[in-house]
Amino acid sequence: MRFFSTIFSFLAIVIIIVGLLAVSPFVGYYAVINNFFEVPYYKLKKLPTHYLSPKNIKKHEVIDEQTAYRERWKVFHIKDIKIPLPSRNPLYQVVPILKHHEDRKPELGLKFVDPQGNEFSRIYFLENNLFEYELGTQELFKIPLIEKTLLEIPLEKIWRDLFQKNLYAIPTSYGEVAYNLYLLQLRMSLFPPNIDGFAPMSNPKMGVILLRGLNKDFNTELVMINENGLVYSYILASRKDNEEADKARNYFFERIEFERGSQEVSNIIYKEFKSLDFQDQIHQEGMLYLLSAWSHWMDNREFFRLMVELSERSQKNDLILPELYKFSLTHFGTTFSTKQGLHTAGDPEVELKRNIELEKQRQLREATQENSQKIEKRPTQKQELNYELQKAKEARSKNKTKKIRVN
Repeated sequence: MRFFSTIFSFLAIVIIIVGLLAVSPFVGYYAVINNFFEVPYYKLKKLPTHYLSPKNIKKHEVIDEQTAYRERWKVFHIKDIKIPLPSRNPLYQVVPILKHHEDRKPELGLKFVDPQGNEFSRIYFLENNLFEYELGTQELFKIPLIEKTLLEIPLEKIWRDLFQKNLYAIPTSYGEVAYNLYLLQLRMSLFPPNIDGFAPMSNPKMGVILLRGLNKDFNTELVMINENGLVYSYILASRKDNEEADKARNYFFERIEFERGSQEVSNIIYKEFKSLDFQDQIHQEGMLYLLSAWSHWMDNREFFRLMVELSERSQKNDLILPELYKFSLTHFGTTFSTKQGLHTAGDPEVELKRNIELEKQRQLREATQENSQKIEKRPTQKQELNYELQKAKEARSKNKTKKIRVN
């Protein structure tokens, strides 16, 4: 009996050990997602629950193609984004957002203002980045079999699951355990730390992340798309409970496309700008063309100079010019201003430097005018020749008169 009891106990221990080995990956998985304890081969700092499952984010409504709303918008290629903008909509004013950096490209965005001067939306254009697979970040992913399995999963599926897969759901295999932990690592690496939720969009290549804590009056969303391993993105802030903000958000989500920019694109856009009537050049449409061209060639002084000078000729420039002056002074070292008598509620220091520039221009014009007048008073070579010929003619006439008198 003692022999059978020993055998039975041994078999029970073996069964328990085998059972634990069988379920240990699942136990480890739930330990990770519930912050119970760290597991070997996979370590994370405290995991916020926002990264585990998609959130119901406000859906956008499709804008009717035939509405007058669409007719007042025009697509502009700014940086790597093709975006519809209200270039001929009298109810919206589009104001550039510009910030100079010494160690990287300037920040570029747009804010949208209603006739009362109230901002209801803004958008920031972000730099594109290569998609990082993050396979070297955890020891689990370095195991040859798991690494091989993850590499065989199409990028399109990984990107789609990043925004739509619920990691609270029970995995059905060891492979799914590893895949879910891989998606979790990607979310922790790719998504910002201040997220309040994420969700897929109607386009399977696109996802949206709701950011928190930036401005209590605005909903701020990060939109991302993966095109063949290149991640494009932009940030959209929309005023809460605002009809115009909702309209703009819907239109952006439905119409924005992504396409890489270049200096060649910049030159094409500039040619389109030159084909505009002068009245269109000095108003919002012309400014947006020049801003679009400059966004692909940010060292081009000529594009920015024209943007300033033509905006100074427009009547609706109180919001635009301060932004252009301030950025231009830090990025190019000059405001490019040429017009006296403008009263813009901008940075007092920038206004002071602008007025100094204008005074120098005035003094230079006066000095040039003086020199021009002096040059005009000096006889030309032809005048001097005619003068000499006249003197010679008069001298001959006097000599002839003398000879007649002698005779």
